[in-house]
Amino acid sequence: MRFPRVMAVVLFWLATAAVRAETLPVEYTTFMSHGKAVTCAVYDARDATATIVFLRGASNVDLAFARAEARFFAEHAFRVLLVDYLTVTPNLEPTVTNFRRWGQAVEDVVADLHARPAPRARKIALIGQGLGASVALLAGSHKLGVEAIAEWSGLLPNQFFSQVQNLPPLLILHGEQDKLVPIVNARQLVRLCKLKDFTCEAGMYPDEAHVFRIQATDSANQRILTFFRTHLWASLPTKAE
Repeated sequence: MRFPRVMAVVLFWLATAAVRAETLPVEYTTFMSHGKAVTCAVYDARDATATIVFLRGASNVDLAFARAEARFFAEHAFRVLLVDYLTVTPNLEPTVTNFRRWGQAVEDVVADLHARPAPRARKIALIGQGLGASVALLAGSHKLGVEAIAEWSGLLPNQFFSQVQNLPPLLILHGEQDKLVPIVNARQLVRLCKLKDFTCEAGMYPDEAHVFRIQATDSANQRILTFFRTHLWASLPTKAE
């Protein structure tokens, strides 16, 4: 009997998390956001020259994915903070109030990072996946103080769409078979970037759903690395495509 595609992807990411469980974060650190403690698992590369703040999606599969991704980018010379931003609200409902609170938590973490002495990893990039991508976009629209954002399978909530006046260089990654967050959301975001003259690059994957399979994940990771290496140190970023 063959597993449905979604179940196969779920099992892959759970297996990946189990295999890599022996490689734990180097440390945990805590930030404060309006009286709430926000814990971050830190995956620290010895030769890190920049920091990635990673915002996970809401499910256990998203958490497994985020841990695997954090390890990957730590292995590629980034210091990665996997932020437990979801703990600042009483529930995970995607309400306007919760989105604002999650976005504020991310802003507080980034502001604190800039205030801490960490010269070797001073430049900051942001990755969001699923719900975390939406939070990354919202926080990034508030002059967050990051050099670049990669958003994966996310959307900018309609309530905030017309309010966006600022975004750092943005990489959009989305599967055209995504049923949870339809591809139209990614295309709307591309149009917004063109309209506002934001720096933007989009990778649309015709055969992928909300959670990418192995080969597409590898491809997307390489694209993120290239994008971050360009925009974290580039003096003249390109315009929206």
